[in-house]
Amino acid sequence: MEVHIDDTVLPIRQVRLSIVPVQGEIVQLFLDGRYPEKWADRLNKIASKSSVYFDEIIVEDITGQVKLLPLQFMFNLL
Repeated sequence: MEVHIDDTVLPIRQVRLSIVPVQGEIVQLFLDGRYPEKWADRLNKIASKSSVYFDEIIVEDITGQVKLLPLQFMFNLL
């Protein structure tokens, strides 16, 4: 997984995912950027009508240093 900022591509090293279902408990987990297949597996299991939040996004910059991206976003599944 990666983030694109203008012409720069930054690999995602880690991100916190919070899943808020209509009913049931809120689930928070950290996804490791080295295993995108696990991301797809976990995201496919999210129930409809859930809200999904991404924050604490850690990326690797062009010099190889890891940085916390000051970005958060969410979306609702229908």
